Amino acid sequence: MRKGIIVIVLIAASYFVFPQEATAADLPSGQAPARVPSAYEILGLVPAADESPVFGSQAEIESARDPESKMPVQMEDQTVDTTEELADIDESATEVVGELEENTVDPLAAEPEVEPEVEPVEAGPLTVEPEVEPEVEPEVEPEVEPEVEPVEAGPLTVEPEVEPEEEPLVDERTVPEGEAGLEADGVAPDTSDLVEPQEEAAMDASVDVAEESSEESSEESSEDALIAEIQRLLEERKLLNDTISGLKEENELLAAKAEETDYYKGLAESMALRIADLEAQLAETELALAESSDALLLAEADLEAYDETVEGLESSLEVSETSLKDTRAYLDILRDELAKAKNQVDSAITAGVTPADGKLDALVAERDAALTARVQAEAARRTAEAARTAAEVSRAATEAALAEALESGIVVVASGKATREAGNGYLSGWSLDTSRFTKVIRSDLSDSAARMGSWVIQGAGARQTDASQYFSRLELPLAQNGKPLLYSFKARATGTGWVGLGLHFFVEDVVKRRGYGEGKSLLIWFTRDQAARGVDTTYLQLYRSDNDVVMERMFDAAIGDSIVVWRTVDIVYDPVAEYVAVSVDGVLRIVYKTFFGRTSGATMALRTLGGGVEFADFSVRGE
Repeated sequence: MRKGIIVIVLIAASYFVFPQEATAADLPSGQAPARVPSAYEILGLVPAADESPVFGSQAEIESARDPESKMPVQMEDQTVDTTEELADIDESATEVVGELEENTVDPLAAEPEVEPEVEPVEAGPLTVEPEVEPEVEPEVEPEVEPEVEPVEAGPLTVEPEVEPEEEPLVDERTVPEGEAGLEADGVAPDTSDLVEPQEEAAMDASVDVAEESSEESSEESSEDALIAEIQRLLEERKLLNDTISGLKEENELLAAKAEETDYYKGLAESMALRIADLEAQLAETELALAESSDALLLAEADLEAYDETVEGLESSLEVSETSLKDTRAYLDILRDELAKAKNQVDSAITAGVTPADGKLDALVAERDAALTARVQAEAARRTAEAARTAAEVSRAATEAALAEALESGIVVVASGKATREAGNGYLSGWSLDTSRFTKVIRSDLSDSAARMGSWVIQGAGARQTDASQYFSRLELPLAQNGKPLLYSFKARATGTGWVGLGLHFFVEDVVKRRGYGEGKSLLIWFTRDQAARGVDTTYLQLYRSDNDVVMERMFDAAIGDSIVVWRTVDIVYDPVAEYVAVSVDGVLRIVYKTFFGRTSGATMALRTLGGGVEFADFSVRGE
C-alpha cells in the first residue's frame, strides 16, 4: 500500500518537474528524442501484470505533464487558464501527504526486533561462536536520466531535476588480516568438518532475520527521503502558482489595455465619419448660400431696372403735369376773355344794338382762330428751336469726330467722292477703312463666361434663347489699351416685341455682375420697340456706363437697317482721339466724339434683350 501511495505522489510531482518529451521536429536531424523515465523506473519498481497506472494510460500521463497547457498564455487576445486543474492536483497531493504522515512509523518508537540467539557449537576443545553478518542485498544502480533541455512556459523556465547517482553498496565479507583463526594468507581455515548440520540451519535462520531487518530499515530511509522530496515539490508548486497568478494579472492588464485601445480606435473612426458628414453638410450649405446670393443679385438688378423705369415715369408725369398746368392757365385766360365778350354782348343786347350781333360773332370767331394759330405757332417755334439746337450740337460733335476720323484715315470716301444724298445726311458716301486692322487679337468665343440668360456657344458664334432676360451678357476677357481697335460681328434679333443687342467694350471696374450697367464702359446698342415708339424701326444708340447701376444714353438715331435679318456690324474706337464710329453693312451710320476718358479696359461683353438674338463671325483686330 505504501508503494502505491508513493507512486501516486511521484506521478503528481512529475507533472511540475519533468518537461514534455522533445519531439523529432525539435531536435537536429539524425538525433532521436530522449525518453523521460516513469515513476516506477525512478523507484526501481515493476508494476504487477494486472495493475494499471493510477492516473490512466501513459499517453494521458504524458499529456498531463505538458507544461505549456498549465500556464496562462497570451495568444491572439485569448487567455488559457489552468487554475482549476492546479487546485485539483494541490488537493490530491495534500491528501497523499496526510496519509503518508498517518501511516509512517517512527523507527525509534517501534519495538526492536529480537534476533534469535545462536547457541555456540562445541567442537572438541575449541568452541567457536560464528559471527552472523546481515545479508545486504546489492542495491540496483539507478538509471541515469538523460539530460533534458529546459522547457520554457511563458516567462518561467523549469529545470529538470536529476537524482544524484549513488554509489552501489559492496556486498563483500572481508576479514581483517591477522585475526585469530585465519590462515597466513588471510583466508579463514576450513572448519567445515567441525560444524554439524543443525548448526548450519541455525545460521541460515539468523541470516534471514538480519536481511529482513536491513530491508525494512532501508525502506524507511527511502520513504523519509521521498517525503522530503514531496515537500520540496509542493513548495516549488506554490512558487509556480504565485508566478501563474502574476502572469494572469499581467495578462488581464494587457487585455484591458487592448480593449481600451479598440475603444479609442472605434471612437476615432466614428469621429472621422462625423467630420465627413459635417463637411458634406457645409458644402451643401455653401452651395445653397451661393444660389441665394445669385438670386439676390438678380433681384437687385431687377429692382434697379424698376427704379429707373419709375424715375422715367415720374419725369414724364412731371412734364405732363406742367403741360396740364399751362393748359389750365390758358383755359382760364380764354374763360376770362369769353366772359368779357359775353359781357359785351349782353351790354349790346341791353342797349338794343341788334345789328351788331353778326359782327360780334365774326369777331369772336376771328379771335378764336387767331388765338389757336398763335398757340400752334409758338409750339412749332419752340420745337424748331430745340431741334435746331440739338442738330447743331450733334452736327458739330459729329463733324469734329468725322474730321478726326478722316484725319486718321479710318473713315474714307466710299465711292471716290462724298455726296449728300437725300435722306442719308452728311455721312453719305463715307465708310470705314477696315483693311488697316490686320492684327487678329480674338477670333472666337471659346473662353467666354455667361452671365444671366441661356447661351449656346459655337466657335465664333453664340445664341441667347431666354426671352424673359433683359440684362443677359456673355463676358470675354480682353486687354484693351490706348490703341484703336476694330470689333466686327454679324447679328440679328428675330424675337417679337421689345428686343435689343449690342456690345460693351473697354470695360473695367465691374462689381455687380447682374446690374443694369457694366462698370466703366461704352455700349453700342441696336433696339426695336414698336409698343413704345409706335413704329417697327431699328434705332442705333450709344450709352456711357459709369458703374454697375448708372448708364446714360448719349446718342439715339433711327436707321433704315432692320435687325430682323443678319447685319454686319463694324465698330471702331480710338481711345486717344476719343471718337467712336459704327458701320452697318459697310455704310457709316455714326461718328461720335466721346470726351468720356475711356482709355483702357480688361473685358468686353455681348449683351441682349429678349429672345431670338444671335451673333456670328465675332472678331477683334488691331492695327
